Amino acid sequence: MVYALGGMGPDTAPQAQVRVYEPRRDCWLSLPSMPTPCYGASTFLHGNKIYVLGKGLGNVGRGLRV
Repeated sequence: MVYALGGMGPDTAPQAQVRVYEPRRDCWLSLPSMPTPCYGASTFLHGNKIYVLGKGLGNVGRGLRV
């Protein structure tokens, strides 16, 4: 199986979606969303858990007000 976690929406907002591809059925299935939307993250599998690290938050191209 292949998992897709997070990503960037058309409005550049980070996404919390989690999907899994099932090759036998040739389809993507939705799973429960991540608690925090993110994009550009790295992932790894340990046991039966997927860990998401180095997430990008917020809209791309928007500055931070200090």
